[in-house]
Amino acid sequence: MARINVSTLRAGENYPSREEELEIHFGRFPDVPREVIVKEDILRHGLTYSPDTLENCDGYSMFFMDSRRKSYHLYTRLESMKEQAPEQREWIQAPSYLYISGGPYGLRNTCVHVRLTPGSPYRVERVDGELVICGDGVPVAKVTYPPVPSYQTKAFPDGTRYADLVSLYFGHNPNVASVTCSRHCHYFAKGMPCKFCDFGSVANDMEKLGVTWSLVKGMDRVADVMEIVFKEESGPTTPISYCLTGGTMADDLEGVDDTTFYLGYLTAIKERIGNRWPAILMIEAKPKEDIKRFAETGTVSLQSNMEVWDKDLFPVICPGKAQKVGREEWVRRLVGAVDILGQGNVMTNFVAGVELAQPYGFREISDAVESTTEGLDFLMSHGVLPTLCVWIPEPGSVLGTRHEPVPLEYLIRVDQAWYETWKKYWLPPPWIAAGPMGPGRSIYGVSGILDVGY
Repeated sequence: MARINVSTLRAGENYPSREEELEIHFGRFPDVPREVIVKEDILRHGLTYSPDTLENCDGYSMFFMDSRRKSYHLYTRLESMKEQAPEQREWIQAPSYLYISGGPYGLRNTCVHVRLTPGSPYRVERVDGELVICGDGVPVAKVTYPPVPSYQTKAFPDGTRYADLVSLYFGHNPNVASVTCSRHCHYFAKGMPCKFCDFGSVANDMEKLGVTWSLVKGMDRVADVMEIVFKEESGPTTPISYCLTGGTMADDLEGVDDTTFYLGYLTAIKERIGNRWPAILMIEAKPKEDIKRFAETGTVSLQSNMEVWDKDLFPVICPGKAQKVGREEWVRRLVGAVDILGQGNVMTNFVAGVELAQPYGFREISDAVESTTEGLDFLMSHGVLPTLCVWIPEPGSVLGTRHEPVPLEYLIRVDQAWYETWKKYWLPPPWIAAGPMGPGRSIYGVSGILDVGY
């Protein structure tokens, strides 16, 4: 396969239409399900909604202007609102995940995460009374919106919405309840954020804009909502697991260290709902003694995200993680956690495409694929289950918006590499955190890794 120079791709003034580029890649990768190729193209470009597609969307997520304000999601664009008074802020409510199917390519039902991106060639429109996603104005697939959880519209007496404390990943992990326990992050506070991440800048913007939902979620209130979610939701929104995540604290937050902080939420929730449902801790890589503290509470999985594999890029892309823990120690902690929690219960995420970000990253697609594949093989060979999510530049991050979308070829090839490596080591499927595998079955909306095959 020819080597493609990323800088050459980005220097060109004329890009093919969505229809042309999809057809090119269908031909180049005939063994890859078309669902993977279409999904990755939508993810890397983001999408928009036409106004007439947002009728009866009161139960969905709130997006301010060109951005999403979601209680669980880490990435939000709020910078365009800074000069506006609260009463002037325009907002919409819209699904944050879509299911696409049919269309000219006969797609099987495929879940796609919404990255609301002004100027995207992809747009959800209403055509002949049906919801359709179009690329450059050409229909690509039919669209179905996910169901709305019943608790979504409920609130405490003071007006705090339940959904501002606990959210269901309906459409990404449709049955995973998520709590962003804290939006404070040591890496941002110390001027060492991961370069793709706008987590800390979102927290700062929220404070400046007077957004009312708490930056540190009240433990008792979280437990209250979790009890309602797990005992009252039914049907397609019934949760099967839950995820606790948030910023990393190097200094004590509210008098406790990072491990004790998250352990408090885990214990409070388990006291309410028991140990029937597994917990996922999406936190910093921890030494074995801390993992044992979490494991003593009951069924637990760990997801400590490396973000990028290459040993030279890790300290560049993730300077805070490199300084506080270090790449080699991060890997040792992941592997060591498998001895306690078991294979398949220890995960890490790679931000697919950030290793191509200039001026830091690889200039050749093949080099980036090779690096990521090396990481997948090493980790899976030790029982660690990596996942991928597609990188899309966030305005509040160091990398900002100055990059073109991640090359489609790269995303297809790393999806193939993930699936082939998974088959090589035959690890347990990542159902607790990401749902089932296979085209037409996968509900993992942020990447095509689980749509390749099973």
